[in-house]
Amino acid sequence: MARPSTQNLKRQELLEKAAVIFKRYGYDKTNLEDISKAMNLNKATLYYYVKNKEQLFFEVLLSECTQMLEELNKQTLLKKTPEAQIKYYFSKRVGLYASMVRLGCLTKEQLLVIQPAFMKIYHDVFSNDHHFVAAIVVQYFNGKLPANKLKECVNLLFDVSYAYKNEAAAFGDLIENNETISIIQNKILKTQQHILQSFQAI
Repeated sequence: MARPSTQNLKRQELLEKAAVIFKRYGYDKTNLEDISKAMNLNKATLYYYVKNKEQLFFEVLLSECTQMLEELNKQTLLKKTPEAQIKYYFSKRVGLYASMVRLGCLTKEQLLVIQPAFMKIYHDVFSNDHHFVAAIVVQYFNGKLPANKLKECVNLLFDVSYAYKNEAAAFGDLIENNETISIIQNKILKTQQHILQSFQAI
């Protein structure tokens, strides 16, 4: 197995240290000078790795999100039944989303601005999420759900999850109120249960 290049190791170190600084000071109060000092680099050298603070923040979000989802997938597969796996996966994703929001101490206004751009770079991770859940849904229906209905079902499960999370984020609930997370989880799981039941009738 090939060893990571020096450049890749340096980029990973950059993402890790930038994540700590974003969490400590928030997106607004963090600047590239803080990060270059943490890396023992001059600012000019830092621009070799990233062109601006926004790009770095997106890369940190993507890195953190990818790591959290990998761990979530592992924990999900430890659940004994497909139904339990679906419930666990989508329930924990709400907390993961809240962690991403809080990483940069984002306001609801900043979140609404950043989210569309982040979703573009999140595309590959998003695709992997769908494949992961689709495999569980196949087991849930014992392989009897037609391929076109399987895709429709998985899309609906994600659509419900995103709809409730985005609604809460728009009102700042995921930023200001921890108790809201459990309310959102219950709404998502209840609606998803109706979706799964509707496809059982097909």
